Amino acid sequence: MRGGAELRVGLFALVAIAAAVYFSMATTDNPFKTKGYVLYAHVPTAGGLQPGSSIEMAGVRIGAINEVTIQDGGARLELGMDPTYQLPADSKVQVTSKGMLGDTVLKVVSGVSDTVAPPLSSLKALAPPP
Repeated sequence: MRGGAELRVGLFALVAIAAAVYFSMATTDNPFKTKGYVLYAHVPTAGGLQPGSSIEMAGVRIGAINEVTIQDGGARLELGMDPTYQLPADSKVQVTSKGMLGDTVLKVVSGVSDTVAPPLSSLKALAPPP
């Protein structure tokens, strides 16, 4: 009987570790995924954005901030975009808060252009809300 209990405890531990690894990978950027493509944006203030912050369009995560630097009195953002999503060239960005905890995200407002924003191009910022 003792061997059966040890086996069940061992299997439980193995399943728990596998679940922890799965959820860790599902809730963070997957290091095994391709990085996609890079865009840039210049905003008046980063307002809490940092590397890893979410980029969203219509509430869907479409990328993550790679880097935040100071440039020309504002913040220059390097955007790591999911290759599944191609943005119109006239799309704009806005730093916003999300949820009750106030997570800061970069919101993309889709443009209407038929031209797709090529990799390494820059998106313009919307005026901050009043």
